[in-house]
Amino acid sequence: MLNVKKPHEGDKENIHGEDFYRVSPLKTFGFGCIMYTTNGYQPLSKKIVFKYSSILKPLTNIFFDIFLAFVFALFIVATTIMILEGKLIRVEEENRKLESTVNERTKELEAEKNRSESLLLNILPKEIARELTAHPDRTLAKQYPNVTVLFTDIVGFTKISGEMTAEEVVTMLNKMFSMFDERAQREGIEKIKTIGDAYMAAAGLTQERDNDGAARMIRFSYGLVDDVRAFNEKSDIKLQIRLGLNSGPLVAGVIGKTKFIYDIWGDTVNVASRMESTGLPMKIHVTESTKAQTASLFQYNENTEIDVKGKGMMKTYFL
Repeated sequence: MLNVKKPHEGDKENIHGEDFYRVSPLKTFGFGCIMYTTNGYQPLSKKIVFKYSSILKPLTNIFFDIFLAFVFALFIVATTIMILEGKLIRVEEENRKLESTVNERTKELEAEKNRSESLLLNILPKEIARELTAHPDRTLAKQYPNVTVLFTDIVGFTKISGEMTAEEVVTMLNKMFSMFDERAQREGIEKIKTIGDAYMAAAGLTQERDNDGAARMIRFSYGLVDDVRAFNEKSDIKLQIRLGLNSGPLVAGVIGKTKFIYDIWGDTVNVASRMESTGLPMKIHVTESTKAQTASLFQYNENTEIDVKGKGMMKTYFL
């Protein structure tokens, strides 16, 4: 609504009886408008003064100035908040990226650690592996009171390997020893090492003198015989193994700093090796010490006396 001042003093055409007309624009053109005027109004010689009243006078109204200042302040605050929020969002995004990168690196390190531990456990018993990881510079050696040691080797291996290529020999040994390794892992037997065609393992590596290492090793030995028979069913080369067991005290430890190995030493180990070398194909040959710990669990043949180097005559038994 526009308030239009009367063109002439005392104009009576204003039905409102006020000093101005209240005009409703019909159509606007920028700052102009089309309107009705008083009768007899000459636009070229007379003028109408347009005024905005009350709140419709924005440029001179104090409240508009306050409102404008408030809007300006709000704009500054909003702009500042947007800038800060943008920076915070970028910082948060960078933090998320950094956190994601850290998580990925942590997972990679964890995977690498697991691979390293897995490799270490393939070489060392779990207890020794943990101790070596915690104290890499410490000499690791322990005495165990009652460990059962197993030796096996392939009967006539020298002759058999002489008729095969190097690749065929390695493939044959790998297949058979892989079967042995899988069984050792299933049955809780500690593989010590392989030496040529010989396989060496131990059970009862604990500080407890009364343990079931001898029984577990005999069951493992029966399983090795079964593995060889299963191998022969699928192979053109028919193999036989000798198995020797002995139980007693020994020393175990880690030797070397690079390419280190876990090994066992002592008279118990030497006698177990003699049981294997003096045994019979596909038979389990044990000492009196091993028999004494398992007599109630397995059947033994009559004892045989053999001359053991460094020990003299010894009673031994076949299962």
